[in-house]
Formats: sequence, structure tokens, C-alpha cells
Amino acid sequence: MYDYEIFLSYTRVKLVEDWIHDHFLPIFSDFLELDLGYTPRVFVDTRNVVPGDSWPERLQSALAKSKCMVALWSPRYFKSLWCRYECAAMQYREQQLGYRTSSSPKGLIYPINIRDGDRFPDFARARTQHAGRNIRTSPAREGIAPVSFA
Repeated sequence: MYDYEIFLSYTRVKLVEDWIHDHFLPIFSDFLELDLGYTPRVFVDTRNVVPGDSWPERLQSALAKSKCMVALWSPRYFKSLWCRYECAAMQYREQQLGYRTSSSPKGLIYPINIRDGDRFPDFARARTQHAGRNIRTSPAREGIAPVSFA
């Protein structure tokens, strides 16, 4: 049913693309293979769209045929029309499957913040919350005293 385990969604900026291909993907792929016990199929547009493909249709097809999405979120990500489309398409699928509800809180979008999330849309900030605070916020900034083990 699925052609890919993961659809990688990111903004097309040279610095981000270089980091993804040179650093993120090799480590990410190795850890996935260790955890899953097989080499997962990850759709990355620069690897899987070949000359002659109709680029928009190829992305739409890959998105529809991916189990989930790993989205590398940054403020620029949410300014990209394509990134917003990819995210909205996967959110729609979550809704159709009954995910992100109190009875089924899991989802299909696994965000990774590569920049501060303060300028993310509300739905994105809500997905990066943990225990009532942004993941990037330290307990000390929240006024929570550190625990001493001395």
C-alpha cells in the first residue's frame, strides 16, 4: 500500500539542503535501520524525483504513498507554499483517520524544529509542546528549580 515509510518535508534553502544531505539523512537513516531492523524507504525530493518526472505530481503521489511525514520545521518552512501544502495534506489524512483526538492522540507528522518555534503557526507550536512548555524552553526559564542529587 505504501511506497515509502517516510516523506521528508523541508524548505528548499541551500544551507538546509546541504545540512540534510551531509549530516541529517546519514544519521537519521542509520538510526531508523537500527530501530526497524531493515532499511526504510525515505522519500527525499532531490533523490527520488528524476528528470522527466512531473515534479508537482511526483510530490503529490509520494506524499499520498508515504506512511508518515518527518517535517523539518523552521520559520521559513511555513512561508513556503509547497511545505504548507505538504503539511496540510498530511494533516487532512490525520483528520480522515481520526488521529490527533483525545481517543487517538497519535499523528502522522513528526516535526523536528531546526529553528526556534516562536514564529511558528499555532498548530505547529501546539505540536512542539511538552508538559505545558515548548521543548526548547528550559525548566529554569519557567521558574522551575533544578533537582539536586548531592
